[in-house]
Amino acid sequence: MRFVSALLLLAASLASAAAQAGSITDLSQWRLVEDPPDGHFSGSADTNTATLTASGGPIPSGTDIGFQSVDGNTVASSGAGFYFSPDQSFALAIDFSLAFGTGAGGTLGIGFGIGEDIDGADSAGVAMLTNNGTAFGTFSAAGRVGDSNQIPVPISVSAALEGSMFVTYDALTGDVSLGASQTRDAAVPGGSATYTGIQNNWDDDGLLVSMFLRSQEVDLRPILFASAWQSGDAEAVFSNLRVLSGTPIPIAPAGVAPLPPSLALLAPGLLLLRPRRRAQQPKTEARPRSLS
Repeated sequence: MRFVSALLLLAASLASAAAQAGSITDLSQWRLVEDPPDGHFSGSADTNTATLTASGGPIPSGTDIGFQSVDGNTVASSGAGFYFSPDQSFALAIDFSLAFGTGAGGTLGIGFGIGEDIDGADSAGVAMLTNNGTAFGTFSAAGRVGDSNQIPVPISVSAALEGSMFVTYDALTGDVSLGASQTRDAAVPGGSATYTGIQNNWDDDGLLVSMFLRSQEVDLRPILFASAWQSGDAEAVFSNLRVLSGTPIPIAPAGVAPLPPSLALLAPGLLLLRPRRRAQQPKTEARPRSLS
């Protein structure tokens, strides 16, 4: 029995490892996206961490680099990855940290959100800006219906070079809430903003997840003007993606059925390893145990 118990423990461990390897939280499975490609932007990812880097410049305003959870332009056109059904509520969070080298000049933004396609149509996310290596303003919620930008909504958390970002989707109402915290591995946001019923105006397609680094000019003259990224080095690291609620859906390649859990694979063999019962011995009358 000890041998069988050990195999059961091993099977459970393998099942857990397989589940992790096939999880949306494995960032090494995400697709690098460049919109458009720029030689001063680069990205890399491993299981727990996605790193986006700006080196030198200038980088035109509106240029993005990031990672998304599916490998196609939309969920429907993807052959691998993970997404969420618009019929089910879910909540996500991710940690981030930003570091700048000497000579950092210009504005970079980071963001984390959900949407229906690679171009950001029908999307919502939380974003933050930095200028010359310093975070400024507050976090904010940003959204789009089709290709139309929604009015950004400030989040009552001051911008910071590290912390957590949150996305919560309510399937019943179509609400998308975006939040932020200055604390890494935070369980709840320090503040949030909600686009009420925004998903009701989308196409009801599957929802991919993404994070990004963006060169962005801010032109609010005469109040404020900040140029897009010009020079220096910057590194944005996203990590510790966590599914707080809901269930991500894996996309299996065409013609490939999802693999059963490791425990299911091992179960038939475990049954064969059950110890054989000994031949029954003649029963003897049990004597009553003394109560004294």
